[in-house]
Amino acid sequence: MRSNPRVPARPRGAVFFVVALFCGSLLAGLAYPVSGQPVWFTEAVSGFGLQETRDRLLAGTAQARADARRDLEARFLDEASGLTGLTWPQAKAVQRLYGLAVLGQPQPDRLLRAWSRENPGTVASGALADQVWLLSEFESREGNDTDARQLVTQIIGALDGPAAQAVDTRTWAAAARALGPHLSDGERATLLNTARAAFANEIESKTSFGLRDAEEYLGVRMWQDVFVALSDAEASGHLAYARLLPAFLDRMTQTEIYWRFNYGYMELLAEPLAREEGRTEFRRYLTDDDGRLRQGVARILAYAYRGAGELDRWKTECDQQIQEARDEGANDRAAQWLMALGYAQAIAPEPLTPQREFGRVQRALRMSDNPQTWSEALGRMVFIHCAYHRHDDARRDLDRYGPRLTDTAQVTRLEQFIRDSEYLIDQEAIAEF
Repeated sequence: MRSNPRVPARPRGAVFFVVALFCGSLLAGLAYPVSGQPVWFTEAVSGFGLQETRDRLLAGTAQARADARRDLEARFLDEASGLTGLTWPQAKAVQRLYGLAVLGQPQPDRLLRAWSRENPGTVASGALADQVWLLSEFESREGNDTDARQLVTQIIGALDGPAAQAVDTRTWAAAARALGPHLSDGERATLLNTARAAFANEIESKTSFGLRDAEEYLGVRMWQDVFVALSDAEASGHLAYARLLPAFLDRMTQTEIYWRFNYGYMELLAEPLAREEGRTEFRRYLTDDDGRLRQGVARILAYAYRGAGELDRWKTECDQQIQEARDEGANDRAAQWLMALGYAQAIAPEPLTPQREFGRVQRALRMSDNPQTWSEALGRMVFIHCAYHRHDDARRDLDRYGPRLTDTAQVTRLEQFIRDSEYLIDQEAIAEF
């Protein structure tokens, strides 16, 4: 039986996804297939005699970029028919070349704007993703920007129209970033309300969450980027996120159970709450209508305070809440806060050590007389045992405490979790759950 935990600060799959999200556009422009040609270049531009231009850009010198810019402008801007024959995929490919040639200089969108005027309606009547990409390439300009305005109107219509529910989170995020510099105050307010409703609908539609489903968490985290991009101030975007995130946690509680909340995923969701105003707003959801501590909110707050360098402040509050509850004879409330303190102890100081949480969770289970607290605490104990590959211990505790649970389905879920954990170890993937 192995004794060393392999629970990372953040799942490997999540890290890869985030890196790919931010670097994908660069990799798409520079990655080479076996043939030595960039895929997009081979497919879209090979018939336009731009091999030499591309080679100049890859040389990387300032003079080479200047020569490439001259080549492209002579070919596609100075000649009256230069842009007319370009299809939309070809126009995107040429713009990628031009963007590299004019990197850091004014009007990097000059060629693409000229193409859109030569081909009116081609993109505006096409796919939303194409409209978003085109607008994202346009620099924000003072005054009446007619090139951008047509696209803005089309994109807003798609996000706020009958087919809006079909728009996925990643497209929402890209659209919000592209639209941000071009929106009027009224458009901004309308779209922010639409985004809130879309997020709420997405949460409501969720029915289950898998052990390694990083996309679920990353998708929620991405909505914060949407809110910030559409808000008149960054702080307003953080507040919108703080108000909507508890609904996601509640939905997870209804469909699964809190013990599946991986440390790394909680850290990911907590990142936007490092600002004081975000934490203050999020704290409003720390307890439910019955005064019960929401463990998911408490865990995200622990990471939020750690991100702000104030985790000791949160630990002190947990200690105070435990003492006050004990003084009042409210053992169940003390047990709830003891679990929150255990989680905070596990995540700091580094390295992440789930065993520091285990003892407090076990004490909470023994202290409380509430079946819901027993269920939450036993789930965490099983989770931590499995993190250290102690599956026999997990089954022993489940046999010992499981009969106390009124929710028999919880016992079945925990049994399945142990089996899933063993399978993941067999597949050398335990670090991702």
